[in-house]
Amino acid sequence: MDRGLSLVQVDQRKDERLAASLSDFTMIASEQISYTASVSRDQARALVEMGPSAHHISTEDLVSGLDRLPKDLVVTVSVNLGLYCQT
Repeated sequence: MDRGLSLVQVDQRKDERLAASLSDFTMIASEQISYTASVSRDQARALVEMGPSAHHISTEDLVSGLDRLPKDLVVTVSVNLGLYCQT
């Protein structure tokens, strides 16, 4: 949902770092969940404020940036879900 808002991006090496931190566990199942959702600007603001970007963008910059976007937005939700057991 960045769209010029200067939001925090997912680290390209996140999967590598996660695997290293879970080296004492074995992944027994995984699933990637991805879908689009329609949200209002107010909902988009709430989503940004719940995540790490809230610590890196001022409220004024966020509101100003969202005001430049369409009233209704389509965002992508993408989650990698993993089930691990201790080895």
